[in-house]
Amino acid sequence: MVANPRMVADNDEVLIQPIQPAFGAEISNVDLRHPLPPATFDKIRSAFIKYKVIFFRDQDITTENQVDFARLFGDIQEYPVFSSAENPAIQGLKSKYARADIWHTDLAWLTRPPFAAVLRSRVVPDVGGDTMWADGERAYGNLPDDLKSRIDELYLVHDSSRIGAHYQSGEERERRLTRVRELRKEYPMIAHPIAPIHPETGRRYLFVNPALAESIVGLSNAESRELLARLHQEILRPENTLRFRWSKNAIGMWDERRTLHYGVYDYGDQERVMERVIIAGRDIPSW
Repeated sequence: MVANPRMVADNDEVLIQPIQPAFGAEISNVDLRHPLPPATFDKIRSAFIKYKVIFFRDQDITTENQVDFARLFGDIQEYPVFSSAENPAIQGLKSKYARADIWHTDLAWLTRPPFAAVLRSRVVPDVGGDTMWADGERAYGNLPDDLKSRIDELYLVHDSSRIGAHYQSGEERERRLTRVRELRKEYPMIAHPIAPIHPETGRRYLFVNPALAESIVGLSNAESRELLARLHQEILRPENTLRFRWSKNAIGMWDERRTLHYGVYDYGDQERVMERVIIAGRDIPSW
């Protein structure tokens, strides 16, 4: 069999297959049921920093394995809105009640937004239920110079009270909104740079969050809406996005700073069960 020219192998047989030149990659010949040798972990971490979103398939692991893998990258961030009662490190995302069909990044309203998230598929629909990601670093790099100059020192307000605002009806929506009102007392609105510098790459990226941010410091509401619509249009260009088809026991890990994601809700009443671990951030977004 002729080797796939897009697949990069090393002496330890870790295989990295890019989905796009610098955004998204599938990693194989890694078994996350067992502790990773330091050299293997270094290769995975390097691939993560380069590609921003990485995937592993056929990982029949336990919840503890998933948490242990996430901990290799940093401390675990418990999710203030909901987590598993059995294990606060885990958020169980089930079917229609875990819809994420709006472009967003998780917990952007923290002073130190998350470093990354690790999502595992437990039950997947026969058809549908994909997740999409958008590359904020590539999007910023392709902006015209005048637009870069305009946004480089602007701050965007992120608001936890908007969690669940796109849910249309139902008891689940009311429960979440009640919790969000409580959250607002502990997590007031916060402003982060629109185009911070990534602490590991030294490159700027768009840190916009359509689900939870709608006002720019120093601009009128109309000016904010107009500018954010332009930036959202840029980041969601097809060349800046990828779409992943889940299979059972697949794992996706993404950079919560440089990417947006969107859960495609096209599976109706089919069951979809995912488990997520969030890795805490160490840095306050800055430029």
